[in-house]
Amino acid sequence: MFEPIAGPARLFAKAGASTVEAPHSLEAFRLASRLGATGVQANVWMTADGVVVLDDSGIAGGRLRRRRVSDSAFADMGSRAVTLEDLIEDLAAEHDLMLDMRAPDAIEKVLSLATKSGVADRLWLVHNDVSILESWRSLEPQLKLVNSVRSTDLPRGHEQHAARLRSLDVDAVALSFDEWTAGHVAVYHRFTRMSFALGPQHERQMNAVLEMGIDGIVSAYVEQMVDSAMNHGGPDRG
Repeated sequence: MFEPIAGPARLFAKAGASTVEAPHSLEAFRLASRLGATGVQANVWMTADGVVVLDDSGIAGGRLRRRRVSDSAFADMGSRAVTLEDLIEDLAAEHDLMLDMRAPDAIEKVLSLATKSGVADRLWLVHNDVSILESWRSLEPQLKLVNSVRSTDLPRGHEQHAARLRSLDVDAVALSFDEWTAGHVAVYHRFTRMSFALGPQHERQMNAVLEMGIDGIVSAYVEQMVDSAMNHGGPDRG
């Protein structure tokens, strides 16, 4: 079995324990923590009045009044809307936060909230555009930056992509779990870039990527993820 490059694999609960509780709800994030996730993943959007919120689709309102979050005031988001500030206050002191930056223009607000709370070193900011990630590197040296891609988006292959990520000081690459091979993981490790597997649902899928030396898993199936990691020397349920 191959090994991660920075200790046991990180376990990010996608939108919290979202197979049990409502995705992106505080209940889902808290349950993920209780089940043993070492981090949580969330999609980041920003309202028209500048509030950073966490949401699956970026669409606010019910069936009759559906609007984009970016066109909505926070007051119109409903009582169950969760802000990044809520999540930071609740979990960030002990958990990594992987933020999929669906609204890149929210970056300054995100960094302000994280810096004020002293948790900038726990942020993993995700985007599919490497040039955007490059522009964020100078904003906060403690940030971890993650490029989310598909293999089909890499016409020059994984080795050249790994070299580019190292040259731009982007920390990690995220691929769907079924796109990873042990060879791909080894390439990114050779360039000291971390490798994250997105979306596995079953322990056999999680076992497979852990045996490749994957550095992190992002999954809504938290119990299976934690059990698989425990079987590979990762953290227990505490």
